Amino acid sequence: MPVDPLDALQPGEIPVEPRPDFRAHLHRRLVAAARGASDATPVTTVRPSWLYYCTLPTHDVVRAERFYTQLFGWTMTANADESGLHVEDVQPPMGVGTNSGSDARLWFVVDDVHAAVATVRHHGGEADEPVHYESGWAAECRDDQGTEFSLSEPAYPTEPVPSTRAGELFYFSIPVPDGARARTFFGAVFGWAFDPPGPGGGQRVANSQPDGGIDVGFPGHAPTLFFRVDDLDAAMATVRSLGGTAEAVGGGDEGVHAICTDDQGVTFGLSQPNPGY
Repeated sequence: MPVDPLDALQPGEIPVEPRPDFRAHLHRRLVAAARGASDATPVTTVRPSWLYYCTLPTHDVVRAERFYTQLFGWTMTANADESGLHVEDVQPPMGVGTNSGSDARLWFVVDDVHAAVATVRHHGGEADEPVHYESGWAAECRDDQGTEFSLSEPAYPTEPVPSTRAGELFYFSIPVPDGARARTFFGAVFGWAFDPPGPGGGQRVANSQPDGGIDVGFPGHAPTLFFRVDDLDAAMATVRSLGGTAEAVGGGDEGVHAICTDDQGVTFGLSQPNPGY
């Protein structure tokens, strides 16, 4: 066939920006391999559930990028659908988004999202029908006390990678009015076991990564995300200088903590871990 001389002017194939969750999934696999985690275990055997992705909400992504870049040194890139920002090179992967309402959001890995949805409903929770994405299946849910969370069944084998550096998630705290109900519900859905209650009644999940737990006796439906810092007092001062608020809330063997809001009123936490945590 004759060659069209104008073919040389065609741009050819244009790369497509991957979905942020798929990019995070691929990055997690590479980091897990670099840190020595096995990539050979089929995803259907991953139990108990662990945190796969999390988001902080925002109303203004420009302000959020300025605030968190100065506070944590994060590098962020815009999502392809302009719904928010993906935070590069942190574990677990996370983002800052306008599409998560006014609350932080947690996605947990499950072996079978359809079976997990059925379990959520069986134990009195609510669950949307699973949706298939490039990175796998996902479903938005609420437990039997109204706490929101999401399920994720990744399309490829993946492993939890613990956080170790400043700016990474140290702990997630899920507020629940009734601790016994929460233990029953999340134990059934996620296979979680819990440490004995602490002085305030809260309980840490004993068999998941990164660390997290339930905060008992606090009505609400949104988790609080605590991020690692090297110097709590200095980080609190930075939060205030950027237009946010910060209040120390004590600590324990694991370290000391503060509850903060950013310059848009979004709640988050800071944690200065003790050695070994």
